[in-house]
Amino acid sequence: EAYVVPRIRGAILDELRGSLPLTRDQRAFVRSVADARQSFAGREGRMPDERELAAELGVSLARYRHQVDRMHATA
Repeated sequence: EAYVVPRIRGAILDELRGSLPLTRDQRAFVRSVADARQSFAGREGRMPDERELAAELGVSLARYRHQVDRMHATA
């Protein structure tokens, strides 16, 4: 049981990850965008536009747009 349970759990997680359309890096980007959006909104009292969101993430607007385009192409 000590061996089988972690193996089954791992197999289930591997299968779930394989069925997701986004890569691990893309999922991390989605989480960072959500965190940045929430942080900005809490501080400024409104949702950021894409320039403000890129600045909150510490990336250029071009890099932000490139990441978003990659995600849309994958999904």
